[in-house]
Amino acid sequence: MLVWSGLFQCDLYHWGVLSPVMAPLVGSILRIEVKFCVMLSLSILCKIAFADWLCQFCFRHLSCNNLPCEPHNMPVILQSRIPYDVSTKKNLPGIAPLAAEGWLIEDEAFAGQMAERDRLLSQMPERVFAESGATPEAKQEVFDEVLALLRNRESYKVNSSDVIRPDGVRVPLDGDPLLTAARLVQEDLCLHEKHGDEHVLTAAVLCFPASWTLDEKIGRPLSAVHATVDEYNVDIGKRVQRLFDGIQAGRPMWRFNVLQYVRPDLFQPRSENDARSTDEDYGSGAYTRTEHQALVRMPKSGAVLFAIHTYLVKKSG
Repeated sequence: MLVWSGLFQCDLYHWGVLSPVMAPLVGSILRIEVKFCVMLSLSILCKIAFADWLCQFCFRHLSCNNLPCEPHNMPVILQSRIPYDVSTKKNLPGIAPLAAEGWLIEDEAFAGQMAERDRLLSQMPERVFAESGATPEAKQEVFDEVLALLRNRESYKVNSSDVIRPDGVRVPLDGDPLLTAARLVQEDLCLHEKHGDEHVLTAAVLCFPASWTLDEKIGRPLSAVHATVDEYNVDIGKRVQRLFDGIQAGRPMWRFNVLQYVRPDLFQPRSENDARSTDEDYGSGAYTRTEHQALVRMPKSGAVLFAIHTYLVKKSG
């Protein structure tokens, strides 16, 4: 059989059925296929057609630089401007007071970002939503706080069983309360609850990660979550924990970061094992990305919500 398939491979080339590149590959596949009973039932011509298609499929996908689990052809969703000055870098934690309703922001990228959020939650929920020991009371309280703010906004229509967003999408008010809340607003929502001496990331909807992954951070305390941040030393860690302890209900705080990216993708995960120096997309490029990061105390449960609003603009010139 091996001799036959080798001769058949040469005939395929001389007959002009396949190219000189494809003929050896088809011959190899034909040598392997005899082990599979399903192939034995096919005609020779069907085998050739299948082998040719398989080779082309492999060549096309093996040449792709993206991992199979990564989304392809992401839409470019940009804001026209950043509403605060990012030219001066602030030392950690760099916190400032924020208006009571200022942690939920609507901007011109609302429709695009929400469509991308819905797509990610639908196609890869396990990568953008996670929880580890979150209390139902804390998640429900986040939902209630979000809904209370949206009731006062003309751009939303809040009904008893659903909410109509500014982009016209109707969101049912059922299912996991944190997940539902995250489908209503542009912000990623990360819930922290006090366990022992530190706050722990117990649940999160993170559709727009900026070079980190949710599955590596969920269930970890603040010190471990920020372990890969160069500036985050023991002293900074203690200051951040005191900040989480001292935030008062109705008086949120906020800070921002500034990042540079080659690609404008909002979904930009990166593993802790991948050093930033080896990340070809991070640290330079045509796009400036900044996160408006708000810390909000839940009045009943005492949990702290970390709400992240992502701005992405293209550099001028």
